[in-house]
Amino acid sequence: MAFKIITKNKNANYRYTFIDNYEAGIVLSGSEVKSLRKNEIDLRDSYVVFRNEEAFLINAKINKYKFNTDPNYNDSATRKLLLNKKEIFRIIRKKNEKKLQVIPVKMYWKNNKIKVDVGLGKPKTLHDRKREIQKRDLDREMNRNLKFK
Repeated sequence: MAFKIITKNKNANYRYTFIDNYEAGIVLSGSEVKSLRKNEIDLRDSYVVFRNEEAFLINAKINKYKFNTDPNYNDSATRKLLLNKKEIFRIIRKKNEKKLQVIPVKMYWKNNKIKVDVGLGKPKTLHDRKREIQKRDLDREMNRNLKFK
């Protein structure tokens, strides 16, 4: 299967520790798909909510396609995610049991369809983030020292 990544949520791995990932389809209009072909999307502050046994992507900003004539276009509109009922119930159950959050991690093309990788994650504390940065710096320093010896 060929994957072509459209965008990644760069803040997601910094802010969350992911426990589980799910692949979801997304309902889009034609001009939104054309904007995605040009990688004009921002998932930074987006998240997933559940209403009436359905999943929705909130706050994903898809820029307006330059030839779109719709004057009422909303770039951060709510978009429906396509998941099986079993997956939705499983995600809701895990989310409520462990107090997790559902965040879009990346968006990509798969067999000419746009898919969203939705992650079920636990927010990192400030202490965890600092520890991760220190570890990364130490690893970088070790690699530098190994190169010069």
